[in-house]
Amino acid sequence: MNTKRNYIILTFFSLITSLFLCANIHSTSAAVIGSNIPSSSLTAPQSDNIQWKYKMINGVLYKRQYNYTTNKWIGSWVKA
Repeated sequence: MNTKRNYIILTFFSLITSLFLCANIHSTSAAVIGSNIPSSSLTAPQSDNIQWKYKMINGVLYKRQYNYTTNKWIGSWVKA
């Protein structure tokens, strides 16, 4: 009786352990191994972070767009 109970417990814990070990496998890593695709083409493109910048000149408010991704100004100052 004790041997049968130990067999059931051992089987149960083996099943639970194998489920947790299989959960850590990532399917994306298996698809990339052995492929000739460069890693740069596997990344998704991101859009630029463009926001308005404001300044006050002689009591008049001006605005201009700034691209924070490339750290460059876009266009020229216009009245807001």
